[in-house]
Amino acid sequence: MQKVISEKYLMLPLYLYDHSGLAMSTESFSGRAPHAEWDSGQVGWIYVSKEDALKEFDADKMTGAIRQKADALMRSEVAAYDSYLRGECYGFELYKNGELSDSCWGFMGNFCDVLKDMAEYLPDECKGMVDHLEEQERPATIIKTLLKHAKIQVDQAAKAFEHASRQQVLGESR
Repeated sequence: MQKVISEKYLMLPLYLYDHSGLAMSTESFSGRAPHAEWDSGQVGWIYVSKEDALKEFDADKMTGAIRQKADALMRSEVAAYDSYLRGECYGFELYKNGELSDSCWGFMGNFCDVLKDMAEYLPDECKGMVDHLEEQERPATIIKTLLKHAKIQVDQAAKAFEHASRQQVLGESR
């Protein structure tokens, strides 16, 4: 069956490791992780049609180089999904004078690599901030995050109202 499928598709095996968390790879976990012989195994395949691979890499003929590029792309997609499964997904919010001025989410992978990616995204005057960031083992729940943002918005609205009220009083006394 694999021989017939391989005439039209490029494919790699998918392995899952399920032991106090999940991990996914295109290579077996046996010998790489504790309890791997009991807690891991092949769960499927990642594949791409040769036709789509040729289009993706703007080629007319399947060569070893095109095959390597397609394999690398499939491996990188599995690595991104593995980061998601492990909870290695990060983002940041940038505040200026108590107001949210920028945010970006979707940084994935090893925390040290994520910090480098964040530094590239940030404005020059903020790049040094990443040296002080720490990974949180137990991030705030979405409810806590939403409540925190709601409080910031209420505080900002109250300040704006206070400022507007004083302007109105000052304007009327003239």
